[in-house]
Amino acid sequence: MTLDPANRNTLWASLLVDEWQRAGLRAVVLAPGSRSTPLAVAFSRSPLPHYVVPDERAAGFFALGMAKAWRAPVAVLTTSGTATANLHPAVLEAHHSHIPLLVLTADRPAELQDSGANQTTNQHRLYGTAVRWFHALAPPEAHPPARLLRYVRSVADRSLAYASGWGGSPGPVHLNVPFRKPLEPQPRPADHAAEALAAAPEVARGRDRGPWTRLVRPGPATPPRDALRAALAEVQAARRGLVVAGPDACPTPAAAQALVRLAARWGYPVLADPLSGVRFGPWVTQGMVLGGISRALAQGWRPPEPPEVVVHFGAAPVGFGPLRYLADLPASTMVLTVTAHGQWNDPHFRTAWHFWADPDQWLYAAEQAGPFPEISSPTPWTHAWQHAEAQTWPARLTPTDEGPLSGLLAQHAPAGAWLVASNSLPIRHLDEWARPRSAPLRVAANRGLSGIDGVLATATGLALATQRPTVLLIGDVALYHDLNSLALAPRFQVPLAVVVLNNNGGRIFQRLPIAAYEPPFTQAFRAPLNTRFAAPAQGFGWTYQAYDLAAADLPQALAAMWQVKRPTLLEIRIPW
Repeated sequence: MTLDPANRNTLWASLLVDEWQRAGLRAVVLAPGSRSTPLAVAFSRSPLPHYVVPDERAAGFFALGMAKAWRAPVAVLTTSGTATANLHPAVLEAHHSHIPLLVLTADRPAELQDSGANQTTNQHRLYGTAVRWFHALAPPEAHPPARLLRYVRSVADRSLAYASGWGGSPGPVHLNVPFRKPLEPQPRPADHAAEALAAAPEVARGRDRGPWTRLVRPGPATPPRDALRAALAEVQAARRGLVVAGPDACPTPAAAQALVRLAARWGYPVLADPLSGVRFGPWVTQGMVLGGISRALAQGWRPPEPPEVVVHFGAAPVGFGPLRYLADLPASTMVLTVTAHGQWNDPHFRTAWHFWADPDQWLYAAEQAGPFPEISSPTPWTHAWQHAEAQTWPARLTPTDEGPLSGLLAQHAPAGAWLVASNSLPIRHLDEWARPRSAPLRVAANRGLSGIDGVLATATGLALATQRPTVLLIGDVALYHDLNSLALAPRFQVPLAVVVLNNNGGRIFQRLPIAAYEPPFTQAFRAPLNTRFAAPAQGFGWTYQAYDLAAADLPQALAAMWQVKRPTLLEIRIPW
C-alpha cells in the first residue's frame, strides 16, 4: 500500500498497516472511535479485508472466529478507555484456546495519563498474563530518524510473530498505540514525515518480496526418539488401554487417520470428543471411534476393569461422563499425554509421560517406532466398549427432548460443513448425541474458558472466514448475552443458520447438586428469561422460524438449516 506522510500519525499508522499486510495479517475488525482514527484510516485504505463492528465485545469475538477458522492472525482495533476493556473476554478465550489475535488499542499520549483527561485510563498490560506479548509503541515523532522508522516495521512483524507462536504457543498479542491530535489525515506543516521517508528510502520502500523481518522457525516439533520408544514400550505392554481424543487432538485429517490406525494396532478404543477432529471422517469405519459412549459413561456404565494405560491427545473432554470416568481411574493407570502447544493438561495429576509435540509428527514417529503385535479381532476389553457404544444409539433419533436435536443437525450436515456449538448444554448434547459418521464434519466451540459470551459473534466470524455451510447451536441464555451480534451476519451477508434451544434459562444447572435446593434454584441459578427471539431476529434482518419441540416436521426443518442462503434463525421452543 502507499504510505501517507501527511503528518506524523498517518506515517506511523500507514507504516504499521503496510508491514502487517506484508507479514501475513489476514483481516482486521474495526470498532469505531476517535483516538484510533489514524489506524482506522490506514486500514480502510489498505487491501486488507476490514469489517466495522460498533460493539467492541462483539468485535473481539468476531475477529476471534475468523482467526479460529484460519489459524492465522486477525486484528481488532479499538479506541481508548472502556472500549479496550470490552475486548478482555475475547482476549482470555484466545489465550486459553491458542488463537492468534492481534489486539490494537489506541491511547492518549503520556502527558494526558493521570491528568483527569476524558476517556483516559492506564492501558499498559491491561490484559495481564493473557497475552503472549505486550508492547507500548513509541509515539509518532515530527521528524523521526531512520532507526525509529525501522523500529515501527519491526514491531509490526514481532506482533504477528508472537501471535503466531514465536517462542511458544499461538495466542493474543496486545499493542498499545498512542496518538496526539490532530488525528485526521490532514497535512501538518510542523511535521516532516515526507522528509523522514525521503531520508530513509529503504524503509519507505520496504522489503521487495515480503516483510521487513522474515521469520524462520524450525519444523513441527518431533518427540525425541529414545523418550518416545520408552513411553511406547509401556503403552504396548498393557493389555487394556484407552485412547482419549480431546478437543483439538487432531488438527488435520491425516492426524486423525493416523491416530485411529495406531489405536487399532494397539487394540485400544478411541473416546472421540466432538471437538477432537476424530469423531467425523472416513476413519470411523474401522469401528474404533466411540461417541455415544460419552452418554453411557454419564449414565454410570463402566467396563469390567479399568484401563492400564490411557493415551490422551488434546485438551480435556467436554462431557461430564468421560471427565468423571477419567477422574476416578486408579492411581496405577499410566497416562501418556500429547499436547500441541505445551499447555499443562493433567487435572488429575497422574500423567507419567507428557509430550509437547505436533500431533502429526508424534503419530508419524509412533507408527515408525513399531513393530506392533498382530490383533486379528477385537479383544474382550475393546469389545466391551464397542458393545456399550452400540447400545447407546437408538434405531432412530427423535426430538423428544433437547439432546437428540444436536444429533439430527450433525447427521444432516454436508461434508466439510461447520457446526458451532455454544457452551453449557449445546456442546454437551452434541457430545452425547452426535454419532460418529464417515462424512467429515468440522465442529467448533469456545472451550478455552467455556464462556457463553460472544458465541454468536464467533460463529459469524468463522462462517465469514470459511465460506462453508455453518450452523450455530445455541441456548437462549447465550443468545441473550450476545444479542448485539445479530447485526453482524446481515451486515456482512453471511449465510449463517442459528438454531436456538429456548428452554427458558440455564438448564445446565439442573445437572448440578444445587438443583435439589428450591428455593433458590429457579430464580438464582436457572434464572428464567421468559422471552422469545422473533422481534430481535426480525429487527436485525434475519429470516425467523419457530417450532415446538413436538412438531412433526422439526427434523425436516433441522435438515434444511444447512441449505440457507441468508441469515436464518430457527427457535425451538422447549416446554417450560
